[in-house]
Amino acid sequence: MAAHERPGCLLLADADPVSREQRGRELAQLDYHVWAASSLGEAFAIITAEQPHFAILDYKLSDGSGVSLIPRLITADPAARIVVLSCCATFQGAVTALRMGATDFLARPAETAEIDAILRKLSDECRLSGAADSSLEAVTRRHAQEILRIMTDDICATARVLGIDARTLRKLLART
Repeated sequence: MAAHERPGCLLLADADPVSREQRGRELAQLDYHVWAASSLGEAFAIITAEQPHFAILDYKLSDGSGVSLIPRLITADPAARIVVLSCCATFQGAVTALRMGATDFLARPAETAEIDAILRKLSDECRLSGAADSSLEAVTRRHAQEILRIMTDDICATARVLGIDARTLRKLLART
């Protein structure tokens, strides 16, 4: 059996180590066989060796754009399902990714359940029913809350990780 025929073989290319580790665990619980990469070089090696059928790509990796992985993924598996994530999403970036063959383009941090629904080709009704508020502020707040949880409720450490002032973080977390 070829590597890409394994059910759920997925490339997760994400520059953020905290996000990569957490999303990798969540995807593994959903029965994906996750291959994680932090750079284009690591991702290219995984594509060559594993030929993943699914991919979640960070728009900005340490050594370039995750979008540049799309042609190689599609060459390895023409039916590949690819989701691109970006914290600095632009209309042009989304259009470029979709034209190159991405299945979808989402703002970070996107919910793993929504990504899973896209990868499994579930209907929009399934994807959006009960979906959390996806406004930029709500998405930013959820990301900050997750980092805060990982940092064991240490506001100062979380603020450092996020690159913001602790007072700003407290204000963001206080909004509902």
